[in-house]
Amino acid sequence: LNEKNAFQNLKTRLSEIRTRYPKEDELIISPESDTRYDQVVKVIEASQVVPKGMNLTILKDGKKITLRKIFSKIVLEPLE
Repeated sequence: LNEKNAFQNLKTRLSEIRTRYPKEDELIISPESDTRYDQVVKVIEASQVVPKGMNLTILKDGKKITLRKIFSKIVLEPLE
């Protein structure tokens, strides 16, 4: 599995999680100490950008809402 496919799979999985838990709009990222900066940036991008060709709609408070971002709040935990 190459890196591009891995991040596409991550976007798809995060979209599924967001749909399943529509009230949750915050994603906490906790990278390992050896994680490269560019990988963290790509994970942040993957957690926000809705996959091409996908219409991400959630049901929130009885209303259908189309999202422009998968998660709009991203929290990066500090390294220990």
